[in-house]
Amino acid sequence: MSLKFSGDTKEIVGATKSADILVFDLMSNRISSRISDAHDDEINSVCFANREHSQLIFTGSDDSLVKVWDRRALVKEAGSFIGHSEGVTHVTSKGDGIMLASNCKD
Repeated sequence: MSLKFSGDTKEIVGATKSADILVFDLMSNRISSRISDAHDDEINSVCFANREHSQLIFTGSDDSLVKVWDRRALVKEAGSFIGHSEGVTHVTSKGDGIMLASNCKD
């Protein structure tokens, strides 16, 4: 559903209709991280939060949530942003690891 390069272009983060997040390491040619069932509905958009390093990931889903994921602790999301009443269609980061913008169907 969505793909984005990391700031150093060594990784790609992707999201699926089955609500999985995958991080593909281009140097080793393999999936380096996987988060299964990250949302309750399909993930429409995903991006790295920071251009300098790729530990934080933002996702937006049809479950109307934007979530923050820390790859160092993938047991549970690091945070959720609520407020949209319909599915989130796009998330993007300013690249500083803090600022985030989201677009939705509401």
